[in-house]
Amino acid sequence: MLTFSDTIKSFLLNASAKALATYGPKGLNVVPVSVIQVHDYQIWLFDFFMHKTVANIQVNSQVSLAFWSGLQGYQIKGRANYQTAGTDFEQAKQYVAKHYPDRVLKGLLVLNVDEVWDVSVGGVS
Repeated sequence: MLTFSDTIKSFLLNASAKALATYGPKGLNVVPVSVIQVHDYQIWLFDFFMHKTVANIQVNSQVSLAFWSGLQGYQIKGRANYQTAGTDFEQAKQYVAKHYPDRVLKGLLVLNVDEVWDVSVGGVS
């Protein structure tokens, strides 16, 4: 297991692909992630159309976020909560309005990092 270092945070923000996995009443669900921010040991995922993901998180907060570029990648395991109001949500709405004016933010998934694993080819998983 690794620490959520600045190097891994930077890799996450610049990874060519990102996918979030959840499990709950809607079954196992994996979705691509497009807009993401890192705030210390929290990862913000922006909900534009995550219907099954939100339903699962409201019952089971455990999630897994995988991200990779080429043959290098990482997996983060953690707990997510879903926000549709509050300071963080308002900050996220302002960010979306400025950078993605054609999108409507439905909610903010705040992922608290518990574990980080190397899933690179030849990495230790």
